[in-house]
Amino acid sequence: MLFDIHGIHVRLVSDSHKIGNSVSRELIGFAAQKKVIPSITIYVCRHTDGKSITPEVVQNAEQISPGIFTFTDFQEMKSTILLKRGYSFDEAVLVTLSIVGYISRFLLAKKKQLTGIHSASLAYGSKGVLLAGNSGSGKTTMSLLLIKKGFKYLSDEETFIEKKRDKLTLLSFPRHIRIGDGFAESSEGKDMITGHTLTRYSAFYQDGFIINPDDISSGCRLKSAKLAACIVLAESEKYKRLTVKKSSGTAYLYKLLSLAETLSTNTETDSVQKIIRKNNRKAYDIINFMFDTTPVFHIQYSLKKNSAELADFIKEILDYCK
Repeated sequence: MLFDIHGIHVRLVSDSHKIGNSVSRELIGFAAQKKVIPSITIYVCRHTDGKSITPEVVQNAEQISPGIFTFTDFQEMKSTILLKRGYSFDEAVLVTLSIVGYISRFLLAKKKQLTGIHSASLAYGSKGVLLAGNSGSGKTTMSLLLIKKGFKYLSDEETFIEKKRDKLTLLSFPRHIRIGDGFAESSEGKDMITGHTLTRYSAFYQDGFIINPDDISSGCRLKSAKLAACIVLAESEKYKRLTVKKSSGTAYLYKLLSLAETLSTNTETDSVQKIIRKNNRKAYDIINFMFDTTPVFHIQYSLKKNSAELADFIKEILDYCK
């Protein structure tokens, strides 16, 4: 299986055809021509001894997250994922998708020099919108609600931005949607996911569910969209209705945006702007350019708002933007 993730060609080899086929379903929009030379090859083994594919890497493997997976040598354009014994099939697929995304993110930032932003991104018509906010601010919830009302989906967690001829393009990121119990148990969530197959997991990250966006709206995923507006989500829950105000300057926005692994393994600091300047001048320039040329709105909203009202509200914002 070969995937083209914005010019990063990922070849996936697994000792389980079921895992491979399920991962392909999640990455179908990134399918590549078979003649393309892989940028990186990822081997997936379901056995801790790794003998089924590459036994020599086991002794050098580095554990990235306790009890989840190990991998090695992805900077040398190859990687081996050693799945722990006792994983269910769904957990194995989830881990594989996550490590494909992790490695792709690193290569997109380092090899393609694209700028990654902790954000969700969607599109309506030809206009793309970036939803920025800290973890828990509602990026995934808004993404699901907007998909339900006809918006196209790029990402609910991270967006890569490409600048060409003073135009900014949002690039999608290959990742499953992870939703927590709170939204899944809400009236809107229950209505949305009724009839869809959700995979429950508890051993990976946190309790919750995973869902393929195509299960909400078939064919909703896009690879790219032109950036028309940036929306910053407030975290406060005290607001009972949607409000919007034009945001000025960039100081406040820097506190809400993080550049994921583009800059370092942890950019959740109080000195994000300093890190940007020190580690990635191009990223700093692109983000400054985005804030200088793109209308930025600060939205405070309630999760109780229904999808129709939310979609109409975002459409009004996009109609305002050129």
